[in-house]
Parts: sequence; structure tokens; C-alpha cells
Amino acid sequence: MRNKIIGLLTVLFVLSTVLTAAAQTGPPLVMVDGKPIPHSELSAWQGDELMVPLRSVVEVFDGTLEWNADSRTTTASLCSASLEFKVGDKNAILNETRITLPEAPFIAEGALMVPLSVLSPICGERLASGSAAGDDSGTAPLGRETLYQMSTITSLLAGAYDGQISFEVLRQYGDLGIGTFDKLDGEMIEVDGQFYQIKADGAAYPVAGSALSPFAAVTYFDPDQNMVVDKEMNLAQLQERLDKAMSNKNMFYAIKITGEFPYVKTRSVPAQKKPYPRLADITKNQPTFELRNVKGTLVGFWCPAVSQGVNVPGFHLHFLSEDKTAGGHLLDLTMSKGLAQLDATPCFFMALPLTDPLDADASSWDVSADLDKVEKGQ
Repeated sequence: MRNKIIGLLTVLFVLSTVLTAAAQTGPPLVMVDGKPIPHSELSAWQGDELMVPLRSVVEVFDGTLEWNADSRTTTASLCSASLEFKVGDKNAILNETRITLPEAPFIAEGALMVPLSVLSPICGERLASGSAAGDDSGTAPLGRETLYQMSTITSLLAGAYDGQISFEVLRQYGDLGIGTFDKLDGEMIEVDGQFYQIKADGAAYPVAGSALSPFAAVTYFDPDQNMVVDKEMNLAQLQERLDKAMSNKNMFYAIKITGEFPYVKTRSVPAQKKPYPRLADITKNQPTFELRNVKGTLVGFWCPAVSQGVNVPGFHLHFLSEDKTAGGHLLDLTMSKGLAQLDATPCFFMALPLTDPLDADASSWDVSADLDKVEKGQ
């Protein structure tokens, strides 16, 4: 299985390299709201990374910048984040957390140049390279048949709970999805392009675009199959019907189910403090909620076996009540009637986290057993 994961990651790396090479054919301008930032002409490729003048980006976003000439470090505050860079050093600090940069900052014509890929997840879709800003793909930069994922499920299991990507950015890649929040603060569900946070009290709250997620999966939902549910089913029976409708088990399936539910059992988790425990230890005492005679929507994915370690093989579903007040990670249900829809999704793109998991070595623990406990609430 380890070889399969390595193989999948290799494919993703090759895809990323191809996309980067294609981007390098255009001018390396940096745009905010479709307009070049001051001194954008200084931007340049360093390896596979577009390096941009930090001060210009900070000023456009009305941030602050402090330079220490003795240590050759700079501290920037922008887009609700704090960053510390040092010239020539790939180590940086994001919101008091150490991260590793893809390329070390350097000075060009008096400007500190830093990787755009570090700033983009923080500042959202307003900030982009000139080639990306001129892309005619509209609101689906990777295409509508792509599952976009931030981080891996193994990283999340190991305790990588620091937010990596804003929901403003995630919205570019899909109108349906699931995930979690910075510091593991609850369960995330995206329905019809709107994000909701189900906190540890079981209540659902709208999500600000500046909020961050350490793990999320989203896609544009264009259903290929519609199945009417006209008799009562438990969770196993519902999943069996969905499973039989999947013609190709080598791809991902986005799932949306709306209807009436005599019974729904969900869970959420509270925000965590460092040092972060493993996810399986947290869910031992997770808050669970039982809803009865409720209307609502199930959203999630069925992932192929090859995604082991990357995502959750099989079904992973979250629930949101019709009145948008309650929900969570699905543990059990009874459904009486409604509509189940599947969207076969053949393409997959994953962004790896900038921060390291606190327990990244999965060789010393049973990842599959922990995942089973987390998903089933055992």
C-alpha cells in the first residue's frame, strides 16, 4: 500500500510540474483584483516557484512590514496572518508555526522576494499570477471534474491541525465539499457553494472567507446519476445502493443526498491546543448528536482503494439540516425518502501542507485502524 501512495503522489508531482511549466510561458506578473501590484516586474521564477516582492503585496493588502537589518529578517502582517522570513533561509514562521518554504527568500533590487505559493492560500483569490488571472476557465481553475484536496488524511490523523488554506480560496475549486477547520475546530460542509461549520455544540454556523482549513476536499457538483429513495433505509442499505450505482471503482464520486430522515447521528470535535493529540485519541470522547424527524442534506465522497493514506477509502459523509442549524460528521441514519445523486469525478489534485505533522512517521502506528475508529466513531 505504501508503494501505491508513493505512486499516486508521484503522479500529482508530475501534474504539478507540468502545470508550473505551462505557467512559466507567460509573463510572471503578480495581480491583485486583476491589476498588477507595484514592482510586479521584479517577479521571477526561482526553480518551479514564482518569487514576488513581499513589500508590494503587503502594501496592496494594507498590511504592515518590519525589517531587521542585523538578522536580515522581516515580519509581515497581512490578510489576517503573521509571517516571518529570513534572507537565504527556507525556514519561516506562519502564525507562530514553523514552515518550510519551497525556495529561500532573496533580495532583488532592494526588494525581498518570497514564494507566491505561500502568500496565495493566505490572501485568497484576489492574489494571483498574471497567467492565472488571465485564465479563461472562469470559476473552475482545475476544471469541474476535479476533486481538489488540501493535505492528506494521514497528516490529519497524525495531528496536522494548523490551517493551511482559506475558504475564500477553497471556494474557487468547488461548490460541494467536506473538511475541518484550523485547530480541528469542528466539521465543515459545503452545500451549493456555501460553507458551514458544525462546532462541538452540534450547531451550524456560516464560515468567513478568511477562516482557514488544515484538511478539505471540494469539487463542482454536476450529478451524473439521480436515484429516488422511496422506502426507508438504514445507512448500510443506502451505501449499498450507492455502491451498486458506481460503474468505475477507480475514480472518485461526489455525493449529495437530500431528503427526510427519521434519525441522524452525527459528531463534531472541539478546537485543540498544542501539543496536538492524534485524531483517534480526540474522537474517543467526541460529542455526538441525535436528530429525529429532520430534513436535510448529506454531502461527501466515495474514494477508491488507491487513495488509502491520502483520503478515506469508501464513504465519508457530513450532514446539514435543512434549516442550516445542525449537522456534523455522519455516524448513522435512517432515511425515509428523498433524492440521492452521484457525480463521477475522474481527476484529482492535492496541495500538500506547509506545516509538518507532529507525528508524520506512519510506520510506527496502524493508520487504517485509527481511521476506522475516527470514521465510525468507535
